[in-house]
Amino acid sequence: MKASQAQGTKSIETGRARTGPSMWHFAWWSILLGLVMEALLLAVRANPFSSLQPVAEASGKVTWALMVCLGVALGKVLSSDKPLWVGFSGLTSAPVAFTAAQGVQKAVGQLLSLGGAVAAATVAVAAVRGVEYMCLGTALAVIARRSPAGPRLHLLAGLLTGLVFGGLIMLLTPATRASTAAVLSWGVNELVFPMGCAFVLYVGAAYSQRSQAAPAK
Repeated sequence: MKASQAQGTKSIETGRARTGPSMWHFAWWSILLGLVMEALLLAVRANPFSSLQPVAEASGKVTWALMVCLGVALGKVLSSDKPLWVGFSGLTSAPVAFTAAQGVQKAVGQLLSLGGAVAAATVAVAAVRGVEYMCLGTALAVIARRSPAGPRLHLLAGLLTGLVFGGLIMLLTPATRASTAAVLSWGVNELVFPMGCAFVLYVGAAYSQRSQAAPAK
């Protein structure tokens, strides 16, 4: 009996020890995603380096990517891919991440004397973000239970989620369809990012599975 309890305790401690490294892996990929997002947004603009604005925007993109992807990843890791809890983690983390990203971008913009570069987030947009990443998190948790669950299914889930909720964002924010550059930026933010976040979660989960498969020392 004592041997069984000791083995169970050791397994819990080993799982906790491995959660840390896997979350760091999610974090680094999320930061990279934020930087790639900003690079793509600069690419669709006619005069991307006319000011220090990209620095402020990059800080906001990295904050958004890090918080929302890491929030969903935490739900996946702690719940062992239970769809209800992964969806809940997306529902709660996305509005917080969206608001925090705008706050960071505005703060960096003020630090660089860029003035009011960030439009205030509306409650409706923040709510859409929450529901969007609740749906994406739930879909990815269901996909993770498939065998095998490759990157294509993750990317497809991100694309479909982006199409549905990105369309709502476009309806709520007319500025996203004001010009060709605005539409391209919308595509990067609303289509590419959910796909990228889904891919980050796939890569992080694959790394976590390899870590768990490795013999404990």
